[in-house]
Formats: sequence, C-alpha cells, structure tokens
Amino acid sequence: MKEEKVLILGRLDLHPHASKKRVKDVSHIDFLCPVETFYKENLILFVDDNGTTRVLKNRYGDRGIVKKD
Repeated sequence: MKEEKVLILGRLDLHPHASKKRVKDVSHIDFLCPVETFYKENLILFVDDNGTTRVLKNRYGDRGIVKKD
C-alpha cells in the first residue's frame, strides 16, 4: 500500500483564458499555480463542477478521464 498526497484542482484554479475549456482539453499550462507544482506532485486531479474528473498526472499509472456515474 502506498500513501500519497493528492493535489486536487478545480475551475477556480484555472487561468481566465482557460475557464471555458472542456475537461478533456484542460492541461497543466491552463492553471494559475506554477508549473513546478506539476513536477513535484505524484498525483494531480482536475475535478470539474459537475464531478467529472481528469487525471492530469499519475506517476504510477496511466492518465485519462474518470466519468461520474
């Protein structure tokens, strides 16, 4: 078992130019936080207002979109 910290970002963390992007189009360059944040974190999630989640970084596996049931 591994215990990790997870960085969870939402729409309020997006740069204004990216605020209307679809979840699948959001990338690390669209956020207000420094890009160095993406280098040091092991798991980074973007959770949209409707609950749809995109894995922006997963050091231990694949990345993609997790759809809410």
